[in-house]
Amino acid sequence: MRTLIASFLEAGTRDDKTGYPPDLLPQGWKIIRTLLDLAQDSELSLSDPMTHALNTEKGHAIGAMYNHALRVCRLENAASKSTEKAWASLKDAF
Repeated sequence: MRTLIASFLEAGTRDDKTGYPPDLLPQGWKIIRTLLDLAQDSELSLSDPMTHALNTEKGHAIGAMYNHALRVCRLENAASKSTEKAWASLKDAF
């Protein structure tokens, strides 16, 4: 279920035209942080580590985190021509 939630959050921030409203971004960020905290570590597959890492519960949460950060920065850049404030609110998670 957590992987599905991460996928929905990622889809909601990937494209600005179809993304969820900006006023919901703080709630989305809280959910993503929770997903990252709850994600179980998994055993590494040495035959294809990249694919394995991306398709784990934590990998999906990290994908949602990256897309969320990019959307927040795009929105701030459009409004103020800067991403400093947006990045300051996100950088600790990275």
